[in-house]
Amino acid sequence: MDYARLHGSAKGEVIAGMRFEEILRRDLRNGLIDIPEEQHEQWLRNRLVQRERQVFEEEMRFSDGRWFRVTVRSTVSGSRVHMLVDITDLKTTQVALQEVISGAQAATWTVNLATGESDLNDRWIEMLGLDRQAVISLDCEGWRALVHPEDVDAAEAGFLQCADGTAAAFEVEYRLRHRLGHWIWVLGRGGVSDHHANGRPARISGVLLDISRQKQLEAELAMQSAAITATEEGITITDDAGTILYTNPAHAVMFGHDDPKSLTGQPWHSLYSPQVAAGLAAEAFPALRDQGLWTGQAVALRADGGTFEQELSLTEMLDGKIICINRDVTARNAIVRERLQIRDQIELAQRQEIINLLAAGLTHDLTNLLMIILHFSDPSLEKAGARLPQALKNIHATAGRAVSLLKPIRSLGTGQRETKEADLADLLDEAADILKLGASHTLKITVDLSDEPIIAQVDPLQLMQVLLNLGLNGRDALGDGEQEIALSLSRRDTIPKTADIEVGEIPEGPYALFKISDTGTGITPEVRDRLWEPHFTTKGHMGTGLGLPVIAEIVRETGGAIALETALGDGTTFYVAWPLTYPAVQERKYG
Repeated sequence: MDYARLHGSAKGEVIAGMRFEEILRRDLRNGLIDIPEEQHEQWLRNRLVQRERQVFEEEMRFSDGRWFRVTVRSTVSGSRVHMLVDITDLKTTQVALQEVISGAQAATWTVNLATGESDLNDRWIEMLGLDRQAVISLDCEGWRALVHPEDVDAAEAGFLQCADGTAAAFEVEYRLRHRLGHWIWVLGRGGVSDHHANGRPARISGVLLDISRQKQLEAELAMQSAAITATEEGITITDDAGTILYTNPAHAVMFGHDDPKSLTGQPWHSLYSPQVAAGLAAEAFPALRDQGLWTGQAVALRADGGTFEQELSLTEMLDGKIICINRDVTARNAIVRERLQIRDQIELAQRQEIINLLAAGLTHDLTNLLMIILHFSDPSLEKAGARLPQALKNIHATAGRAVSLLKPIRSLGTGQRETKEADLADLLDEAADILKLGASHTLKITVDLSDEPIIAQVDPLQLMQVLLNLGLNGRDALGDGEQEIALSLSRRDTIPKTADIEVGEIPEGPYALFKISDTGTGITPEVRDRLWEPHFTTKGHMGTGLGLPVIAEIVRETGGAIALETALGDGTTFYVAWPLTYPAVQERKYG
């Protein structure tokens, strides 16, 4: 077949790089255009396969890198017309587009509205877990079967509007079923990509993007936002300059504002008086810079000018923003202050009660001692020939005994408390001696001490207050006849299983265990339920109902515990577990 050119064009001269006369003297075999041999052979094979076709097209890349669309058209006379179209720019654009699609992980699609045929890229395989054949054969009905039933109408609405010419493009989010059964969220964008000669849409093309991770993050953010909105704690976010960026509804209500947005753009210090704001800045900001967080309290201003007590927790973010979580603690602080005031009143009343109890117990023995003093100092003894030196010795000894009896109550009125190392056996002996003052002659008081000394760092007066209160309560509860109060001290690490812990917690490791038992009638369940309740007493006008609540507080703050074992008709036993080390820091002191 003769490939010689009989006709040419100016564009052909440019493509071939030679004049038309020279083109006439050349054909494909002798270098009309420079085509790689392998492409030339492939082109010939494809042409022979399709030799019956009137028009044959093939895209070829020349040796200089340019791309051409080669078209061979048969004429009525039996000759052929060869046309070359430079498609290098088109190819470059297609490559760039493919790189964008690949980088964006976009699934592309095109639908021929006339035939219903679709063309999808390989991203569909990755996105939905489909095999290649399933993607090749996927048509509109197959796509619709993959869409979540709740999303079908919304997913195809935009496509249908483009198909009937009422819209040029659409965008929609919907769910598609993965081959493994779960649903993935996709963002679909598409539009009319080709028209018929009459202007009607011929093709619709678009992309799908997997937005499942974005949807998950949106759901998490929505949940967090709902939690922040619903919480009763106020939440504020400020920028690095201290300007409020966000407040939740609880914060706005706390400060007397109806709309949280009304605080946006305000400086944080506008929520406080100048003095409080300066104090917060001086205390909180250095801690934020050093540690990234700070907690404390402040008095804040409401929109109506009122104030409230506020507990704050500040956290600094890496970009300089500060998150503030705050609570209105006005009511809570008022309760705490009221309790502290009541406790002070209870302590004052208890000190007075102890003085009264000790004074009542001492009256009898002091009277006897003073009678001895009076006897030996009676002037009539001299007339009777009594030896005065011996009388003076007796007077001195008796007076000394009276002074020692007053020793336990000497510091009650001073309000002074000291901790010191003491032998707990000595304190128990001293408490037993005081219990014997004014006791009935039918009451037996016994003391059982450990063979080894039990030394501890204690506040002697606090421990004495605990032992005396429990002992005196037992003594007052005993009836007539032969009765007994037994006091004991030992080093232990457990208490009897038959005893119930009423106050505090058992200390760790070995501790001193005081046991105060009586042979009374026991404590009724009704009284036991209210035993530690302030102002509850079974002594009528003779009692204050403050003794047990006060010693309960002493034992708690010391880190010890009180346990109780009682049965009707079978007496009562209190166990006091006292730690052998005194707390390094006391929140407050009695007295």
